[in-house]
Amino acid sequence: PDFESPLKNATITSGFGPRTHPITGNPSFHTGIDASGAEGTPIFASASGKIKFERQEPDPKSIKAKLNNVLKMFGTQFEPEGYGYSATIDHDNGYSSKYAHMNKENWEKNKNIYEKNGNAVNKGDKIGGVGNTGSSTGNHLHFEIKHGGRALDPNMFLNPNNPGRKKISKDVNLNV
Repeated sequence: PDFESPLKNATITSGFGPRTHPITGNPSFHTGIDASGAEGTPIFASASGKIKFERQEPDPKSIKAKLNNVLKMFGTQFEPEGYGYSATIDHDNGYSSKYAHMNKENWEKNKNIYEKNGNAVNKGDKIGGVGNTGSSTGNHLHFEIKHGGRALDPNMFLNPNNPGRKKISKDVNLNV
């Protein structure tokens, strides 16, 4: 597939690769890019495929998870950890894209729509909204592109001014 930006007029706030984790302060490898946006800013499918909506829960043995079990009895719970409310689209030839930290309300609405329609999504379809769920320091979209499970720099596919830009097709060899 040929990828498009999942946000219109977005500002990249954290790039792909080594960085200091904004929450833990430890060195880490960032497997995608972060783009800022106001709560609920529309997120669009970067390429066509099959979409799966996910919600990352805390470790079931953690104190937070045990407290969640109690809180559920009262109709509430902590927000998910890690990617929070997210979606992954499986594309052609082993490629996938992930959209994380999505707004809960938009996530639930779009999850219901796509699951009723067989989870097919077209490039440019609205799939959610920017949020601040999971391990997040503010409203933003975490966007990843993977091939065969290996994280790739999304800028290699999205930035038309990048001289190394790759248009994904069946003849692209990423093992160069």
